[in-house]
Amino acid sequence: MNPLQVKYLKDLPSLLPLVAFESAARHTSFKLAAEELCITPSAVSHRIRGLEEQLGLALFHRFNRQLALTDAGATYYKAVRDAFGSIARSTKTLTTPGTVETLVIHTPPSLASKWLLPRLSQFIALNPNIRVRLNATEQKVNFHRRPVDIAICHDAPEDPDIHVEVLLSEQFVPLCAPKYRLESPNELARLPLIETERNPVTWAMWLESHQVTSVDLRGALRIDPSAMALQAAVDGLGVVLESDLLARQEIASGQLICPFRIDSIEPMTRNYHVAYATSRESELSIAAFSGWLRSLVAAQL
Repeated sequence: MNPLQVKYLKDLPSLLPLVAFESAARHTSFKLAAEELCITPSAVSHRIRGLEEQLGLALFHRFNRQLALTDAGATYYKAVRDAFGSIARSTKTLTTPGTVETLVIHTPPSLASKWLLPRLSQFIALNPNIRVRLNATEQKVNFHRRPVDIAICHDAPEDPDIHVEVLLSEQFVPLCAPKYRLESPNELARLPLIETERNPVTWAMWLESHQVTSVDLRGALRIDPSAMALQAAVDGLGVVLESDLLARQEIASGQLICPFRIDSIEPMTRNYHVAYATSRESELSIAAFSGWLRSLVAAQL
C-alpha cells in the first residue's frame, strides 16, 4: 500500500461510530438510534464521544432530554448520509442487477424545462436502475394525496414529517433581446412589457422598489409559464421580469440582456426547496437524487 493510501485510511473514522452518528443525527435521539442499532443509548453516546474526540469537534448540542446537531454536525451528517447512500446504492446494484426503482419527481414546469431536464441525462446515466417519472405541474405538492417521492418546489410544505432544504435561489431581473437598450429603468415606458402571471415578483413590485412611476402596466403582454415568457422576450416581444436561474442559458448566449444598468437595490429573490418524507430519506432512489441535486449546486452547474 502506498503512502497516499495509508494517509487516506488514517483520515477515515471507524465505521461503528459513523453508523451511530448517522442514526442519532437522523433521529436526533440517542435512544431511538440505540433501538435501531440494537445497542444501549450509553453505547451510542460513547461511540459518538469517541468520534467527536477524533474530529476535535462537537457534533451535538446535548440538552436535558434533547439533542440537536451543531453547525459542524449538520454539515458532517449530510456528508456521511450521502456517503452511506452511495455505498448502499452500489451494493444493491452489484447484488441485485436488473432491479429497477421508480422515482416520481414533482417540479414546476419552467424549472423542469429550463434547469432540470438539460441536466437529467447525467443522473440517469449514473443511476441506470432508477426509472424517472417527472410530474411538471404548477400545483402545490401534497405528499399525502399524490404519488410523489421527491419535490423541487417554491412553497415548502409545512409538515414535520417532510424534510425540506433550500436547493437554489433565483433573482428576478428585467431581460430583453439585445436590440433594446435603455439608459435607466425610467425609460421602460418606451417598451412593451411582458408579465409572467404566476410569478410572485411582479412588474408593479419591481417598479415600485425602483421608484419608477411612468410605466402603465395595463398594456403588458401576459404569458405563462416562465419558459414561454422568456421565449417571448428572446423573440423581441418586449422586456420580461424573470428568473436569472431560468434564463441562465439565454443570458450566457447573449440572447437576453438587461437593457440598462441596475442601481444597487436589494434584489428580489425566491428559493427553490427540495422536499421528501423524512421517513424515506435513506431509500436508495431518494438518497441518490437528492445527493445528485446537492452535487449540482455545489459545482454551480
